[in-house]
Amino acid sequence: MRRFALDVPFGGRLESVARLCERPFEGRVLYVGARESRFDFSTELRANGAEVTVVEAWEQNAVHLSTLSWLHDVVHGDVRTVELGGPYDVAVWWHGPEHVPVDDVASAVARLEAVVTRCVLLGCPWGTYEQGVEYGNPFETHASHLSWELFERLGYDVECLGNEHEQGSCIVAAKSLA
Repeated sequence: MRRFALDVPFGGRLESVARLCERPFEGRVLYVGARESRFDFSTELRANGAEVTVVEAWEQNAVHLSTLSWLHDVVHGDVRTVELGGPYDVAVWWHGPEHVPVDDVASAVARLEAVVTRCVLLGCPWGTYEQGVEYGNPFETHASHLSWELFERLGYDVECLGNEHEQGSCIVAAKSLA
């Protein structure tokens, strides 16, 4: 694990992704969990002409996302159980692993690895960050507080941004599959 200070809250994430994952926003990308008002890396995905398929657990978000012309496909379902299709070049599960119980993280990540050829990219809060239902979406609840050690045990390269348990701090983890 490498650690980086945050110069500004929520800063350094794009730079961390670039260090850990080769061409993360190019090709066929599976993006797990999104809503239009918080779709991290959407600018980079569009700028690189990525063919983006979104898997979204909350039906209301999935329905709205399906109206966005720049997305290739939107699948309503839970990453732990839905048919993921593929193959994809990259999977991005950004600030999503904390929304499932810790006991489900490894198997969900393995499902992503099974349909990706280049890189799986994960992001989550570093430390305890409580969050409940937001804008009526029960899937926004944080079901676990994950450690960087978990991702290293799964074979990921890990960077931690900021300070553990500090809002805006982030674990960034990537595994090259190429």
